[in-house]
Amino acid sequence: MFLIPGTALVGIQWWLFVWAPVNQQTKELALGYFLLPLTLALTGWLFYGEKLSTAQRLAVALAALGVAVELWQQGSLPWVALVVAGLYPVYFMVRRKVQASVVTIMLFEQSLFLPFALYFLLQSSEFTLLLQNTPLRYCGSCYHYSALSQSAPC
Repeated sequence: MFLIPGTALVGIQWWLFVWAPVNQQTKELALGYFLLPLTLALTGWLFYGEKLSTAQRLAVALAALGVAVELWQQGSLPWVALVVAGLYPVYFMVRRKVQASVVTIMLFEQSLFLPFALYFLLQSSEFTLLLQNTPLRYCGSCYHYSALSQSAPC
């Protein structure tokens, strides 16, 4: 029941991870990843009653100071940073409710994304050209494809 919403949340994050640098939003994306440990610590404290040791509180305070300086220099809190710092804690909360191994969850998520990924890759003329000009024996690890061709260079 929680696998689909969790998959949607991580899909948004993965899309943003690819979209932001291509659209000159790398700095904003990085700010979101700097904020992420703070939002995760806050989520643990608010929703799970986790307590921080003195050293951990000091680390959170120093991280908050560093992020505050970056926010002051940037002049705003961009939506890209808010999505990264805000949705990952929700994703981890949803994922925590799923009674399955990490490998099973990742396999499920990536299996759902595979058709979309293939569709977008096949829409790319560069990727299509790469597929046409690359023999199978050169794709991926030589170790995995050694059974396909004994002449694969390793």
